[in-house]
Amino acid sequence: MQRIVQRRRPAGFVARSAERELFRADFDLPPEDERHRFLFHVHGAAGAGKTFPVREFERIARERGR
Repeated sequence: MQRIVQRRRPAGFVARSAERELFRADFDLPPEDERHRFLFHVHGAAGAGKTFPVREFERIARERGR
């Protein structure tokens, strides 16, 4: 069951595809490129759901070997 949940979890990341693609695309830019970002700031009110996107960004970074 845990494997099924793990596989489906990325599909639950709804309405944040632009942020996810921006984060993913940043790995393709060399650090010297002015468009490259070293920090991504995730903010919002308490209980607004910041942990889930941060975990999704972590998963993407791990996929990229970071």
